[in-house]
Amino acid sequence: MMKLFLCLVFNLLVLSLVAEAQKIPKDADAIELTTSLADSALFESVQSYLEEAGFDIEIANQEDGTIVTEYRLIAEFKTIKEPIEIRITATLSGEVVLFKAQATSHRAGNSYENEPIVNKESADGVSNGEFLLFNEVITKYAKTLDQVTVDYNVP
Repeated sequence: MMKLFLCLVFNLLVLSLVAEAQKIPKDADAIELTTSLADSALFESVQSYLEEAGFDIEIANQEDGTIVTEYRLIAEFKTIKEPIEIRITATLSGEVVLFKAQATSHRAGNSYENEPIVNKESADGVSNGEFLLFNEVITKYAKTLDQVTVDYNVP
């Protein structure tokens, strides 16, 4: 029995290291989590986590399986050096949550509204700050769940 327990712990450790080392694909526009939670428990978990992460909830419709945050101002994060606003949308279906994000910026020379956040890599392969922030929020949430897989959606 102890051998089985140690094997299980080792496998979980290896799987968590592999998931953490996953490279974000270029042009990824969404992050999909598949969990062991479903329905109302998953809905409550996602909503609660987004609030804890500093995002106010604009829409929370459990019947439609949709959670949309209000825009949150990010002053600086990794390659983000000027203020930008980011919002996250979660669409739930069974045990799967699809996260997408949008950004709004009013910087001189680089103004946009409700622009989908997509992983655009620079020449050195580093993801843009907006996607890195979005990814960090979602992967931190994934670490709070048991038996979760993280996939990046590329159109």
